[in-house]
Amino acid sequence: MDLQNAIQEPSGLWGARGDLDAFYQKQRVKALLLSDSHYNREVVSHILAAEGNVDILLFTGDGVGDIIELCYELPPVVAFVRGNNDSSSYPFAFADTVSRIKIPRYITLDIAGFKVCMTHGDVFSFFDPVTDSLAFAKENGVDVILSGHTHRAACEYKDGVLSLNAGSVARPRGCPASFCTITFKKGDSRPDYIFYKIESKERNEPFVYRPFIPKQFTNDWLL
Repeated sequence: MDLQNAIQEPSGLWGARGDLDAFYQKQRVKALLLSDSHYNREVVSHILAAEGNVDILLFTGDGVGDIIELCYELPPVVAFVRGNNDSSSYPFAFADTVSRIKIPRYITLDIAGFKVCMTHGDVFSFFDPVTDSLAFAKENGVDVILSGHTHRAACEYKDGVLSLNAGSVARPRGCPASFCTITFKKGDSRPDYIFYKIESKERNEPFVYRPFIPKQFTNDWLL
């Protein structure tokens, strides 16, 4: 990210004016979807380095402070929403300037022709968040709904709406620690996405990322 010229738009997007304008014009966008880092900045830093060719980082809450602390490693454009463990704003200092980055509860973006809504997901049922997210998306006329909160990766496509939850990069529940990449192409019926599980054989070894398919979301994840 061009930190010297970074601004935050009313929509919530954060980046330099030139990068933001270029982002809006893209017909193909590769996004990195992360959630629920909960102060585990080491794994976030590794993922940012491994996925250094993305156009935008989408962070769905509970660890926004981690993202801001890693500002020197971020892609050109960033969007984040406030989780139940996040503050409504965070200080950001660069050179001699100190500002505050606002963290909205919801954000709606146009990404390569897709209307995308991000929210942490704590407003959804803890027992059936996927169904709730799809209903929320239909009610608000969006094509893609992105959420977190459950710490469990999930995906569902129904009635033209795609719901994605990247899981948690640090504290998974009932599934591997995970993240997701999404490719938006204008004119496609829905975006492409790949989930990655995060592995490390030994504490001091680099993280290893392997594609996986999340299991269907069921209530037994609470057990």
